[in-house]
Amino acid sequence: MKPKKLVTVTTFGLPMEAHLVKEKLKSEGIESFLLDEHAVAMDVTYSQVLGGVKLQVKESDVRRAAEILRGDLHPRPEVYDRKFSRRIAWRQRFVLAVVVIVFLVMLAVMLLA
Repeated sequence: MKPKKLVTVTTFGLPMEAHLVKEKLKSEGIESFLLDEHAVAMDVTYSQVLGGVKLQVKESDVRRAAEILRGDLHPRPEVYDRKFSRRIAWRQRFVLAVVVIVFLVMLAVMLLA
């Protein structure tokens, strides 16, 4: 069985907001998924780097989900493509490299002091 393609219907700055909307869709019979939820929950500042918590639905449910959410959120469906994924992955590696460098510099200063 071929996996269904997921489409991002909207994004949120906080996982709590995303869960509320996910439950709304669930009550309407639409299965949805949250992307980057746990990373943002660990540190809210990751939200900007990752592009927020993405609410995704199956491609076949996009129109219905957009109609349900349109009243409050005005979602704009976006396909989560590989190019976007690579750009986000590069940002994550960059942030990690900066954190490691800062840690090593602080460690060196402490050891030499």
